[in-house]
Amino acid sequence: MTPDAPDRQELRNGSRLRSLVSRNPGTTDPEKLGEPGPGSTYEAVTRQMVRALRDEVRDVKHRINQLITLIIAAILLEVLMRLMGVDL
Repeated sequence: MTPDAPDRQELRNGSRLRSLVSRNPGTTDPEKLGEPGPGSTYEAVTRQMVRALRDEVRDVKHRINQLITLIIAAILLEVLMRLMGVDL
């Protein structure tokens, strides 16, 4: 029988799995996320601006969703009140 390769031995005894699981999953390091680091100052500033814009768009989307939910709730409440015969 041939001796196992070191990679195969790591898979068998679980040390590779433990090393993968022990890494911090909440990391924001660009190199660990698959995003290469900026090549220039201009690129770094542009990325920062794009991220800020993304956050602002996400906030606006959240506010619009809240407004739509409020409007739908008001309409449903009005329909329910009319069905029950409540007159204000």
